[in-house]
Amino acid sequence: MLVAYEYERAVHTSSAKSNSISYGYTNNMAVRRDLFERIGPFLEISRGAASIFVHRVIENYSPEVIRYMPDVCIRHLEITSAWQWLRKKFIHGRSYQQTLHQRKGRRDPTPAERAEIIRKTVQRNRYSLLQKGCLILLTRMEERCFKLGRLSARSRIVTR
Repeated sequence: MLVAYEYERAVHTSSAKSNSISYGYTNNMAVRRDLFERIGPFLEISRGAASIFVHRVIENYSPEVIRYMPDVCIRHLEITSAWQWLRKKFIHGRSYQQTLHQRKGRRDPTPAERAEIIRKTVQRNRYSLLQKGCLILLTRMEERCFKLGRLSARSRIVTR
């Protein structure tokens, strides 16, 4: 379910044609060398460097230069459970907070957009009512983990 949800989220984000809602997956991302040379390398942070890179590309060019190719995929074992996915979201939240100055103008999907992504995931995969409920619960937990990650980064900043 989470793979299907992330797929729909990627489709939504890449088709938004908006400068504000963008991110990238480095585990299956190709970049032309000349673009790297013009935009610069990824930041050396635990999570979110690809999103910042994609946002810089969009700021310098437009959303039109980014392509999402769902048929081009690589299978890997980065995330093998819901708990690992939620942990990743916590780390993303922490990284997001630490690099906030690099993300000006970027936003996450709105609640309405999230609901639409869930609806499309459920519809495309013909989930039962129970599966739909599970997906909604997991995405709510995702939001909480991301927010907790941001809060943990804030408390680190304040206590230093």
